[in-house]
Amino acid sequence: MPKWRDKDGVEREDDRPAGAMRRIKAQRPALGWPSRHLAALHWYAVMTRAGTEFAVEALLERRGFVALVPMHTEYRRANRYARRKHEVSYPVAPRYVLVGFTETQLHRGAPPWHQVFAITMVMSVVGLGEQPWRMKGRETAEFVKAHGSTKAPAVYSHMGMRAHHEFKAGDTVQVVEGSLAGLTVKVASIEGRAAKVLLPLFGKEEQEFPLNVAHLEPVME
Repeated sequence: MPKWRDKDGVEREDDRPAGAMRRIKAQRPALGWPSRHLAALHWYAVMTRAGTEFAVEALLERRGFVALVPMHTEYRRANRYARRKHEVSYPVAPRYVLVGFTETQLHRGAPPWHQVFAITMVMSVVGLGEQPWRMKGRETAEFVKAHGSTKAPAVYSHMGMRAHHEFKAGDTVQVVEGSLAGLTVKVASIEGRAAKVLLPLFGKEEQEFPLNVAHLEPVME
């Protein structure tokens, strides 16, 4: 692991060579923990240099801390000419890493920030005023369970939707293609690439009408 000493003589882990550091991968063993154990940790969020969140996650894990880059998976085309979409994982919040500390890792009630900031790719810790902000344990544990895995499946119905224009049942959408183009409707249900929208047909109560999800876009409020 490349190391150097700053002007105060503190030994630090560097990100040189940057390419090699970015290939480091965390093992994420804490994802197998019960939720109550995750909720008991002291959770904080640190900001990293752009593009180094995964390297920071791995280095924090090597130091014995619980670290996690929250992820979400979407269907995206490799380029605008590709016909099919593939699952691609993205950080929920680029440049941010969640860090959990156990009670035994605290020093006089505070996390060992000197070990965290010894990693030069860590820029700051999210705080309120001048104090690091401790996140709520139970809510953070639920978030970690939901977004911790890079293998989390994407929503299958999004495969047929336009990129960055995904929607779900209950949303209001606009028909952008076909004989009903321009009409604003509400989505009743989605199954695969077919959506059922609610239409007031023949002056009666709203009826479900099937449409291709590729012909719909969400209405931005």
